[in-house]
Amino acid sequence: MSAINMGIIGVGNCGSSLVQGLVYYGDANDKLIRLTNPICTGYAVSDMKITSAFDVNETKIGNDLSRAIWSAPNYDS
Repeated sequence: MSAINMGIIGVGNCGSSLVQGLVYYGDANDKLIRLTNPICTGYAVSDMKITSAFDVNETKIGNDLSRAIWSAPNYDS
């Protein structure tokens, strides 16, 4: 099957969690995965690809998604 291409609108804490979950579960050994349904309608987590991401915060604009998910105000207390 082909990949599922996704776009994220708003790279806040929820978007960051989605990205981290896709990386963690997409790279995990099948024996380590604790997902109830690791395969859904023939697709695995590793089939999901983020192809675009949008945000209005100047600390995130123009950055790679791997940097933008850690940029302020994400995770600020």
